Amino acid sequence: MTTTTKAEAKETFKRLLIENKGDAKHPDVSKALDNLIELAAKDSDVYSSPAHNVDINKGKWRSITTPPFRGKLDDETDGKTRFTLGRMR
Repeated sequence: MTTTTKAEAKETFKRLLIENKGDAKHPDVSKALDNLIELAAKDSDVYSSPAHNVDINKGKWRSITTPPFRGKLDDETDGKTRFTLGRMR
């Protein structure tokens, strides 16, 4: 799915991450990210280095991707990813 605005692309990306249980490698999530990157690149002259611009990075952040550790449990009824106790290699 290709969207035309950055706002739509961000919402699509977040929705697909949630629908795919945080799997950033899922093909649909990957396509949505590519679309978001393409749209953001069009504004590259406006934000030449957004990672270093403190003003546009302020806010409340949370991770919605699932780490690729072994021992992931299937029960995600409350939307939280859980892992078995043990070493995460």
